[in-house]
Amino acid sequence: MRRPPLPPFTEDSARQKARLAEDGWNSRDPAGVALAPMPDSRWRDRVEFPVGRAEIEPVLQGRGFLAAAAVTIADIAGYSYIAHAPEGEGSLEAYPAIGAWLARIGAQPGCVGMAPSPLPEDS
Repeated sequence: MRRPPLPPFTEDSARQKARLAEDGWNSRDPAGVALAPMPDSRWRDRVEFPVGRAEIEPVLQGRGFLAAAAVTIADIAGYSYIAHAPEGEGSLEAYPAIGAWLARIGAQPGCVGMAPSPLPEDS
């Protein structure tokens, strides 16, 4: 197993570390993935694992963001998909908490809103 670059990171070594982490996760090798956290890492208590709009909606009614009180990578990753749902005829009108969550993410400093996806022209 190749040792990842250690801090302080340069732009190149940070990219290399991110790529190694991504490659390890994508290997889907449970034994290898289990080695990623430090031995003393503490996982947040996860009691909810919502799947789909109908399950995400009530979770967002009770809090501002998906996994914590502030924006996390879960919000950033979810935003990129959910913001495009209406383009695939996936209306979000029945899910006001999801709409409000999208607005909260869009209002974060430095957020660049999702541009509409280019749709194929009718033949």
